[in-house]
Amino acid sequence: MNLLIHHIEYLLTNHDCVCVPGLGGFLLSYQEACLSDNDVINPPAKSVQFNKSLNYNDGLLINSLMNEKKISYSEAEYIVTTEIISIKQRLSRGETEKFGSIGSLAKNEEGNLEFTESESRHNFDLSLYGFLPVALTRLTPKEKLDQVTDTEKVRSKKISFFRNSNRIAYVIILIISFLLFSPSINHVDQSQNQASLVNPQLISDLFSSDFNYYKYKGEVFSDNIVTEDIEAVSDDNSSLVEEVEIFSPTEEITEIAPAVQSVKKPLKRYYVIIGSFPDRSAAMKHIGKLNEIGISDISILEKSDRFRLYIKTFEDKDIATDYLETLRETTSFKDAWLLSHRS
Repeated sequence: MNLLIHHIEYLLTNHDCVCVPGLGGFLLSYQEACLSDNDVINPPAKSVQFNKSLNYNDGLLINSLMNEKKISYSEAEYIVTTEIISIKQRLSRGETEKFGSIGSLAKNEEGNLEFTESESRHNFDLSLYGFLPVALTRLTPKEKLDQVTDTEKVRSKKISFFRNSNRIAYVIILIISFLLFSPSINHVDQSQNQASLVNPQLISDLFSSDFNYYKYKGEVFSDNIVTEDIEAVSDDNSSLVEEVEIFSPTEEITEIAPAVQSVKKPLKRYYVIIGSFPDRSAAMKHIGKLNEIGISDISILEKSDRFRLYIKTFEDKDIATDYLETLRETTSFKDAWLLSHRS
């Protein structure tokens, strides 16, 4: 059994090189994070290498043994030397000498030492300790398309929420404006309010005095009207009363409120077109062919005497462009294109 294993492992966490006298040295080299061929992200680490030329005594092993066993330098040196002799003997017999999580040493056919790093790839850099490999899962073409569609739905919900919030804000501002700047209805003097358009004294004079107005088709005759013409005026006072318009603040608010309407702008959409045909029958025939191979949810957009087949629609141009690129890369619709249309 190799008595120096745990000492070498411990020393490599604090030193980039640990020499085993008469055998060789273990070196650490930094490796950046990388993506392997089997879609696994390996974190940054320090890999172990072996150099048989570094076979001098750097004192690290002996000092480590002294601190652990509380022995003198000569005693520790004797233990290290004895263990290295045993390691060399096992290697000469063709055995493989394992150094724990570091790796293993063995002699090849030419008699040279060969080092094999441990498959567990123990990370000797304490600052990177705890980083584990992460396995990636590749998305299928259908999953990529569904992911783009889900993103478009989330953005559409956000846009719809902000639009509704703006409308509610406009209504609140309008109500507050009416409350702040419109006159108080409960304390309006009705007689004064009517006087702003029709003088009550004028109505009284029309019925009680000898002074009369003759109104016909918007014309008002002068005071020099002959007596015969004055008698021709209808004595029906109700016709005059009907022509008097009484103004009320309540009526004004009722007429203004319906006029406040939100103007709905045309909605611009982006259609992912996969085919264009001169008539509907040809378009329906092509849809039937697509259904036979398992492609459904194809719709027809009729515009400019053309019948275009589209597979998706979007309100956001960037999302539509991403979906189009994914569709071209992962399906046979290499000639698909975008069409903007206001509905």
